[in-house]
Amino acid sequence: MKRTPDFYRGFLVPGDYLLEEALGAGQDGEVWRVLKRTLKKTFAVKFLNAVEDKDKRRRFDTEIEILASLHHPNIISISDKNEATNPRTKQIVPFYVMEFLEASPLDEYLDNHQEKTLRVFCSLLEQTALALLEVHSNGLSHGDIKSANVMVVKKTGTPILTDFGFGLKPGESGNRTEYPSSSYEAPEGLTPQQADVYRLGRTFLDALARARKRLSRVVDSELTEQLTALTEEPSDAVLERAISRLEAIQEKARISSAAREAYVELASRIPELSTSPRGTIVSDPIQGFITLSSRARAIIDLPEFQRLRHQKHIPECELVYPAMTQTRLECAFGTFGQMVKYTRALADLPLFRSAQDAPEISLALAGCLLVELGRYPFSHIVRQVSPHSTNLQPSVRAASLVVSGRIREILETEWNISAETMADLLTAGDSDRFTKIQKLAAYLLNGTLSAAAVDNLLRTAWRAGLRHSFDEERFTRAIRISPSTFQIAFPIDRLTALGDFLSARHSIIERVYGFHTVRSARKMLLHAFFEVGNFEDIPDSDDAFFETIVSRSREAGLTRALNLLVWYRKRAIHKQLMAFDSIGENEQNLIEAWAHYADAPDSLRLEVAFSKRVEEALSRLCKFPLEPGSVVFDFGERPPSFDVPLLGPEGQEVEAKAFSPFRQLREVATRTSFVQRLFLTADASAKLHSNTRSQIMNIVYSVLFDQPERERYL
Repeated sequence: MKRTPDFYRGFLVPGDYLLEEALGAGQDGEVWRVLKRTLKKTFAVKFLNAVEDKDKRRRFDTEIEILASLHHPNIISISDKNEATNPRTKQIVPFYVMEFLEASPLDEYLDNHQEKTLRVFCSLLEQTALALLEVHSNGLSHGDIKSANVMVVKKTGTPILTDFGFGLKPGESGNRTEYPSSSYEAPEGLTPQQADVYRLGRTFLDALARARKRLSRVVDSELTEQLTALTEEPSDAVLERAISRLEAIQEKARISSAAREAYVELASRIPELSTSPRGTIVSDPIQGFITLSSRARAIIDLPEFQRLRHQKHIPECELVYPAMTQTRLECAFGTFGQMVKYTRALADLPLFRSAQDAPEISLALAGCLLVELGRYPFSHIVRQVSPHSTNLQPSVRAASLVVSGRIREILETEWNISAETMADLLTAGDSDRFTKIQKLAAYLLNGTLSAAAVDNLLRTAWRAGLRHSFDEERFTRAIRISPSTFQIAFPIDRLTALGDFLSARHSIIERVYGFHTVRSARKMLLHAFFEVGNFEDIPDSDDAFFETIVSRSREAGLTRALNLLVWYRKRAIHKQLMAFDSIGENEQNLIEAWAHYADAPDSLRLEVAFSKRVEEALSRLCKFPLEPGSVVFDFGERPPSFDVPLLGPEGQEVEAKAFSPFRQLREVATRTSFVQRLFLTADASAKLHSNTRSQIMNIVYSVLFDQPERERYL
């Protein structure tokens, strides 16, 4: 029967208790503050609502028995029980009397005591855990551990375990349907005591999430590890082990308190590290809300930076994945957001803070924006076409902009950074002269685990609709610094986070960048751009640049290049006729030969020449002339290299070759198939439809291994 708020008000219940104020209500009962008039002392009384429900009456009586048998400073104490008669309905209502607490639930208390979060959190966890162990030592269980049932006394900060309404006595078994919907549902197969430990872990994990911003990364990681263990292996033994670790965690926090103060002082000089940064807020689908400081805005507002709005990151991917329309401007914002996360995580490490040089620490933050200034439309294609043209390298172009004009002024006045130092950093100049922080900044800009690499992985997966298990927050919390090379390193007990990154990267390389239609579109652009070869006066937008290349190919009479560009613009992408990745004897020889070609310094020139020769041979085979550009061959690309230093338990470097789990991770990182492909236009495929695979294979094989031609190409 549902009660109204004033249902009991004014009752004088047996024992000379006067009801004063309703304190709260659950699904079975209500708790009131009462005054025992003879003692002039305040107590709390819990009434059972559903007196006609036999199961609830049985649980209420069990709760009274459990509380009466327990005596612990962190468990609510009971002093009396009785029955009251409603003077209006004459209904008999059972109740029990307990101590009155001026208290608030666990989560509220933590929110109101932010200045001493770690000490308070560990104290609350330890005392609550000890109370639960006392319950279990008597063969009992609580049944409903949650924040609302861990009341913290406001004056003393003492946690009190309350509400044993779902508790069980020795020999009893609980019905899962009896648990309230607000309770954490324990996994199947756990005993009542194990379920208590599981819920305690969940309760304090949620409480830790509320306090996370006010804890150091190392302490947060340690606490998370201990609390997670309670949910993965719930038992009293694991709970006792977690309690024993709390003192060590607090000691580690005390040791690092001076370092924390140093971090706060450093953050006062680097606005991006502040816990409450001020500036313009940009909403990003991957990095969330990114706060741009005034000095970051000064770079972003430059015309040289704003032109990135008109440049797609990888235009050819849009032909297969329509949502992959991210511009270089969006990617620059995302990289900056990831770099801020990196810098905050690294600034919490003593090895990083030892530099205590705010301008040097700001190098990576400014650099991730400035490196984008050297980008231009289809720069990823042009760089492959002209790898030796220094003026077409984005890093060189960015460096030339940095040392002159308005950008130099912004760096030196607002960032307090030398323009020449930044230029050296962008071009990876004389790294032997770099300081440790400068070496780290260079790695964060261009290394295997750079901020751009992490953001691009997340952004590409999101836009391409690929699922992955990579957790960026967990990954960032795990990173460390190699004391010898001063680049990103990983502790050997955190390799799972690194493995998730590598697995996700492998999936994206295989399913997005290595997808056959994307490869075909890219090779069409590469072959066309190679034949044009004139990239002077590059316009700022993708469309204008593309039309410029089309015009230059038409003016120069480059029919093959013009056809490839026109087909690309019409989205008439070449179809894959063959993929040479099987293990036949001839095909294995082909793969080995093409691998040799792909590694050659002028591999693109060889690829174009080989495509033309195969095109001529296939024209003779089908007895119809194929349009120039109908055949495009792909020698394939080797996967990007991967190497990350490993750190042992004491922070010492570990020999990676001797560590088998790392070798397995490296295999994942470089497992991308080295596939060679033959692409043809739809028209060419139709003309060759009557020819067998073996006939086409023989032509490809004869062209590749024609000795005069091989000598000519190589």
